[in-house]
This record gives sequence, structure tokens and C-alpha cells, in this order.
Amino acid sequence: MLSKTPAIEVIGECANGEEAVVAILNSSPDLIFLDVQMPEMDGFEVLKAIGPESMPAVIFVTAYDQYALKAFEVHAVDYLLKPFNRDRLGQALSRAMTALQNRAVGDLKRSILALLGKLKESDPYARRLLVKAHGRIHLLPVNDIEWIEADDYYARVHLGQDAFLIRESLSHLQQRLDPKQFLRIHRSSIINVHYIKELQSWFHGEYLAILKNGTKLHISRKNQKDVLAALKG
Repeated sequence: MLSKTPAIEVIGECANGEEAVVAILNSSPDLIFLDVQMPEMDGFEVLKAIGPESMPAVIFVTAYDQYALKAFEVHAVDYLLKPFNRDRLGQALSRAMTALQNRAVGDLKRSILALLGKLKESDPYARRLLVKAHGRIHLLPVNDIEWIEADDYYARVHLGQDAFLIRESLSHLQQRLDPKQFLRIHRSSIINVHYIKELQSWFHGEYLAILKNGTKLHISRKNQKDVLAALKG
């Protein structure tokens, strides 16, 4: 349908959410048609990963019923409820192009950010972290992160043999992660409790956390109580 619309140039099509994030960040489209329900990474997670700086105008494509749509219909250019026909698509395109021609993209972004704010209330913690490295964009599932260390003003994330530098502070990153899973064990490190193999006694009643891959991390005295409580839970 889009290919037969003279004013539209289709610059990409993606099979899943992760592909969508990479394509959007690399291509900077004016408008995206975004499915809400996708495996692994749904449409809302795509928007979270893109972030406000790279947010295009969005038309949602969804199979949700009308009641669910009311939660976000005012926060997008438009939505298409599956199945839809050419006339309904034309209406959505007309609204989108009017907004773009009137340079109302800023308003569109604010609407999407308002939607994400509502979504964050029910799902406040990140499921993936977006990292740009060596000309590529990586989406790191947080469950695969073993530990994180401070690196000057940034944070270095460790997943198995790989490590990625994220351009935000350790404290800021900690706020985005589930505190039941990710614990601050030292002023310079955060650990995923699911990867702790054991604790070993160290000097002066302190402990070392031994990860399943053999990494040894110092637990500061003030953080010991939280670590022990998390492991007992």
C-alpha cells in the first residue's frame, strides 16, 4: 500500500523489534509504522530503546481492541487496528503528513514521551540496554549482564567474554535496573545476583563475590547486608 503512495518513500522494513531499533537509528526516518505486539521486543520497548533524540513520528499498528487503544491513541499520530484497508491507511497518512509539513514533530515526540511515561509506571526497569560500539548498535538483554563497573564517567557492562562501554554513569544506570536483580556491591561495581556462585570471606570480615565465570568482586562493608539479604531471598 505504501509503495503505491506517491509522497511516501519506503526506506526499510524490519522483521522484529531489534531490527527496527537498528534501522531507525541508522536511517533516521520521518515516519514509522510500528507494530505493538512483537516477539522478544514489543513496539513500546522499541520506542524506549530509540530514545527521544531519535524519535520519528509514529503510527501504531495493532490488533488490540478499542478499549486497550484508548490508553495510547492520543499519544501517536494515529493507529491502525488490524485488519485495515487502504482508506483507513490513507487517513493515517494524511494526519502524519500534515503534522510533518507543519513541523509539528516536536509535539509528536512529546506525545510519544508522555506515552512512555505512562508505560514506565507499570514497567519501570529496562529489559535491554542500547550500546553503540565500533560503528554498530548492540541491544544487550539485561538478564545476560553479569556485572557492571565504573569507568571514569561511564559504565562498562560485562556479558561473558564481551564488555561494552555505556555513556552514562554507574549511578544513573543503576536507576534503570531492577534493584532485586542488580545490586550495588561497591561504589565502583554492580552485580547481577543471578550470576553469583558463592561468597568468600576476605579481610576484616568483608566478602568477595565469586561469579560463575570465576570473576572476583569486592563487596564493601556497607553493601554486605543488602547482598546477603538478596541471596537469602
